[in-house]
Amino acid sequence: MRIAVNTRLLLKDRLEGIGRFTLELISRIAISHPEHDFIFIFDRKFDEKFIFSKNIHAVVVGPQARHPILFIVWFEISVRYILKKYKADIFISPDGFLSLSSKITAIAVMHDLNFEHNPEAVKSAQSLGITSYHYNSDMKDLKALKSFLDKELSDKR
Repeated sequence: MRIAVNTRLLLKDRLEGIGRFTLELISRIAISHPEHDFIFIFDRKFDEKFIFSKNIHAVVVGPQARHPILFIVWFEISVRYILKKYKADIFISPDGFLSLSSKITAIAVMHDLNFEHNPEAVKSAQSLGITSYHYNSDMKDLKALKSFLDKELSDKR
């Protein structure tokens, strides 16, 4: 299986919450499943330490997605192109954003709904991008790491 992973938040010497979570999640999965190929999709030059297994192929594709408009360009054009080019079977996005126009199976991982409960804590333009990208009516299934979050997400649909 070819598993594409959004790794844009794996930043050398600047790992924050989602970046740390991404590293822990995908390192465990990639190392324990050498039978699968992983395509790590970065939006900028990456540190080789993030390529920790022989079954990982890294791809850099711009633009650097750090603004809601650039999120759309990156996910809907750049990532979608990479998913097709590398014939990915599944796309995992640990930061919760997905290409809404891609036809392959995708998993958006979300830690919390802080942007829903405390929108003032998120820059207004970014909050708009987050809420509009997270709730896609075409989703077949929605899961969360904790049952109360799972219920809250289900109630939103």
